[in-house]
Amino acid sequence: MSDETNNTLPPLPQAFSIPATQISKWTSVPPQTQINIAITRGDMDNLFFAMSKSAQAISSLQTCLILYSQGKIEEANHVLAQSQRNNVESDNHLRMFMNAVMSGVVVVGAQ
Repeated sequence: MSDETNNTLPPLPQAFSIPATQISKWTSVPPQTQINIAITRGDMDNLFFAMSKSAQAISSLQTCLILYSQGKIEEANHVLAQSQRNNVESDNHLRMFMNAVMSGVVVVGAQ
């Protein structure tokens, strides 16, 4: 497939990066440790949108393959770009959710 159609679409969103300090804090907690997490409704929205955008990306990729197999290359390229965008957005929402989890973690029994 050609990149010509993708060049006329807006660029993909930047990837959200979880700060290294959050990752370090999270990985210092042993996996078997019981934790409490303080998260907001907005954090739960990020989890929902991560799953929703992932499903949309898969659906778009399926549509892309159907269009491509029918010889509709330009349409397939457009739908492929939508799938790529949904993948990045899904990953970003998941990373924002995990960032909230990591920053809100409290080890049970720790003071």
